[in-house]
Amino acid sequence: MQGRLHEASYYLNPGPGYPDHKDWMRLAKRVETFIGQEIEAIIEEDNRYIIKSSGNSVLIAESNTSFYLRLRLWKGSNGKERETGWVKVDYLVIGQLFRCQGLGSKIVELIIDWIHELQAFNHICLYARGEAVPFWVKCGFVQELQSGRMSYNYF
Repeated sequence: MQGRLHEASYYLNPGPGYPDHKDWMRLAKRVETFIGQEIEAIIEEDNRYIIKSSGNSVLIAESNTSFYLRLRLWKGSNGKERETGWVKVDYLVIGQLFRCQGLGSKIVELIIDWIHELQAFNHICLYARGEAVPFWVKCGFVQELQSGRMSYNYF
């Protein structure tokens, strides 16, 4: 059963070159289709983009039926012709009842597709706990020198 998307009452305008609330809602609606519960989509300061189960917080995100995603976006000059856009997956927590069904992989695919659609960010990185590394490798990420840092590069 599909949930109802709850647009959070607070979000910031992240500034030129960053996705606005309309862009973020586009991903949130896609994610909601797969988790089938009411979710919230929020943009916080420091370019933190959050999609979470309605009424959920990161502190209780490991419950059986919860979902929590936080991305952090930034841009920087690499000394070449164009800016380099980065997306860091700060958190992706999928409740126990949703695991081992291919849902996490599909959500990561949606995230990658959404970032690619923006045409402003070309690197995705994250720090994975050891037990999560095989999941992220399966999603196309590469581990960097046993550090826990993983990356997904378009170029």
